[in-house]
Amino acid sequence: GVGSTGRAAIAAVQNDPDQDNTGLAFFTHPSNTASADAVEKLRINSDGDVGIGTVSPDSKLHIHNGTAGSITATSYANLTIESSDSSYNVLQFLSPATAAQQIRFGDPADNGAGYIQYAHSSNSLVFGTAGPEKMRINASGYVGIGTNLPQALLDVSSNTPNIRITDLNSSAGAGNTSYTQLANINGNTFTISSYKP
Repeated sequence: GVGSTGRAAIAAVQNDPDQDNTGLAFFTHPSNTASADAVEKLRINSDGDVGIGTVSPDSKLHIHNGTAGSITATSYANLTIESSDSSYNVLQFLSPATAAQQIRFGDPADNGAGYIQYAHSSNSLVFGTAGPEKMRINASGYVGIGTNLPQALLDVSSNTPNIRITDLNSSAGAGNTSYTQLANINGNTFTISSYKP
């Protein structure tokens, strides 16, 4: 620990037996525990990884609120949120009721190539790929594909609104994959067909 009564501290710490492998640890002191040592709450290791609640962060930022078990984060992770709570582990967004909140997926050509958005003004959940919106779930639970104003539980809008259902059941042997397709023929007529390739 770092001292006792009412102390907080920042201390240099070794990450392993190599004395040159040094990080920083941040200690705070809980209230109403005058005789207790200060407790480490945050660590920056020698690689620059930050652990909150852990001395061994799995990623660039690791928020640790109890262990999830023996599992560790993938080496591709930049953010790890870990909890031992058996009911919820929540990433929370809070904003005014008029705002939209987004998780964006970008690349060198487009910082919003894909996104997931919750619009509080309409209470709708929106999914975008390759830029524009592609699917929406509105406040009534209606799903719109190709439309942002779905009028039914599933509303598909397109110049060629074909819907295909694939049956992958192969219990009777190979070659049993079958399709049921609803297809637009001429703008006014739809056909329903079932076939095997």
